[in-house]
Amino acid sequence: MKKFFVILFLFFFPFFFVLTQDNLDNVQFEESNVQIEKPPYFGLGGGYVGNFLFIKLDEINNLCKSIGIDEIKSPMFISGAQGFTAIGLVPNLRVGFSGYSGIKKSEKQENFNTKGMKFEIEFTSFAIDYGIVLFKSFAILPGVNFGWSKITLNKYLINKFDWNDLKSNNYSSNIVEGKFWFVQPGVNVEFAATPFLMLRLGVAYPFPFGAEWKLNDVVEVTSVPNEIKPQGFVLNFGIFVGLFNY
Repeated sequence: MKKFFVILFLFFFPFFFVLTQDNLDNVQFEESNVQIEKPPYFGLGGGYVGNFLFIKLDEINNLCKSIGIDEIKSPMFISGAQGFTAIGLVPNLRVGFSGYSGIKKSEKQENFNTKGMKFEIEFTSFAIDYGIVLFKSFAILPGVNFGWSKITLNKYLINKFDWNDLKSNNYSSNIVEGKFWFVQPGVNVEFAATPFLMLRLGVAYPFPFGAEWKLNDVVEVTSVPNEIKPQGFVLNFGIFVGLFNY
């Protein structure tokens, strides 16, 4: 009897193994779609920003030629600082405040006199940006700046100057200022090198409007060429310290 069961087992075992193997092959396992979520953007800090403003200077250089001095070259380098913080109520939204300025000068010595012109631009603005985290520590931020800007033209012809000369007219200097509102769309790319240090590259383009020109901050200046305005392609870079988590 035992031999019979042994022979029966040895006879049916291969068939049992084959059937079992077929059933295992038919078993399907559902794949789990595990999605790795990108971290939200968070930034709080401040730092230095440098801007190259590719401004059109044809009318300014026409003025330089008329007084016999060299042309002023574009781009203008404008630098300053920006601070910003994330808004917790709206994920990835950030607000900031910045101030930049830059100056170029052209002058010439002639007959013991110094004649020349200084051309200065200032920007003060608020910013709203939205952070899109592409991957760890790397984000792209489209946004818009809005605020006010000022162009200052200082044309002068002067020699040795004494305090008492302020009581006379023995000098010539005219300061013309143009004040503008502006809106500046742009996009920045940021890399958080550490949780406390961030590097930035960006591009932007300001659109000025509402120009108001005055001489020595007193007399209105008319017939100012429309091309003299704080407008042009901007390439910027920055280095920031603070808290960056993305």
